[in-house]
Amino acid sequence: MVKYVGFTMLFFALLGTKPIFAEAGWTSETQVLEIIATTAGKFIIHAQPKKNPTDCRDKNHFFLDYGLSGSQQVYKLLLDAALSKSTVKLYVTGRCELFDMSELSKASLIIDHEK
Repeated sequence: MVKYVGFTMLFFALLGTKPIFAEAGWTSETQVLEIIATTAGKFIIHAQPKKNPTDCRDKNHFFLDYGLSGSQQVYKLLLDAALSKSTVKLYVTGRCELFDMSELSKASLIIDHEK
């Protein structure tokens, strides 16, 4: 196991690229600008958070796998947020895939009681 991890790190260091995993955590508050449904089994969400904890190259597009438990609820929350122009925070898993976008697994709707 240790040899494999060491070899993987050396391999990526020699290539000058990073592995497909990065930091996980919540983005800053943002609005959902676009939701794309694909035939590849993933939703693509376009948002522009000021803070995105991942090292994925694409900081403004996120993907959500259709097959994950709870993904439909996250999709509905994001769709509602987009239609109402509400603010959300996205939880990125640290996994970079699909053109080096961040995978997300949770979304939080920010409720503004002053509206």
